Amino acid sequence: MGKHETIKPSSTERVRKHRAEMRAKGYRLKQVWVRDRNDPAYIAEIERSNRIINEFERKHPEEAGWMDEFVARAWNDLPD
Repeated sequence: MGKHETIKPSSTERVRKHRAEMRAKGYRLKQVWVRDRNDPAYIAEIERSNRIINEFERKHPEEAGWMDEFVARAWNDLPD
């Protein structure tokens, strides 16, 4: 090893350090399982849901517009 080379910490050590720093800042680690967006079954369900929504909006544009406005107002009312 040359005189200017440094030893890099292992990924385990980096993770341990990062977690300790986050805990010191008042955070707590939470892990959750989320759907794999590349799963064919998940993609098929999203496509099915989109077809239902698009068909509803096509058949009932007034209701769809009202719902869009309602969601936009609700979203804007959320605290920052």
